[in-house]
Amino acid sequence: MKLLFLSLILLFNCCTTTKNSSPNNTIIKDSVSPIYQPIHESEVVGLSIGNKIPNIQIANPNDSILSLYNLKGSFVLIDFWASWCGPCRKDNPNLVKAYSKFKTIEFKNAKTFEIFSISLDNNKAAWLKAINADNLTWPYHVSELKSWDSKVVQQFDIQSIPSNILINETGHIVGKNMSYLKLITYLERQEK
Repeated sequence: MKLLFLSLILLFNCCTTTKNSSPNNTIIKDSVSPIYQPIHESEVVGLSIGNKIPNIQIANPNDSILSLYNLKGSFVLIDFWASWCGPCRKDNPNLVKAYSKFKTIEFKNAKTFEIFSISLDNNKAAWLKAINADNLTWPYHVSELKSWDSKVVQQFDIQSIPSNILINETGHIVGKNMSYLKLITYLERQEK
């Protein structure tokens, strides 16, 4: 019984890092939204399922500004994470698997699958080291290097990490805080 109790405590302590917690304190946040494929695309810009996502323009590690809207035509998983976030680092192998599986797949309505990683780091060296150590090979890595004070984190009301948003080829939100299984299931259904 004690072993079961300890296992449950460990499970609850490894799921997300919240805005108001230190990097070592974590809680479970069950905020998975249902997958939504809009019948008629809404042009309302917002953060709800079915809304067109607001543009994100942030510097990459080379100080070049990357724009989310430049990825129009692709499925894009916007991933909020940080090098100091244990649950994020534990989830990174799943992102690597998803990217490897879908980066060359042909979809019915989208050109490609991309990941747009937004780091909540404030230390550039730690951010770059984590990208390399976790083998995050996709080209879209950005950060304001302001941790929770990042404007995009506030704009998107990110309260815990890891956190993600999936947008379709037209830039409309089709999923939020998707597990690896929900992500791959959704993308498999979109294949040609």
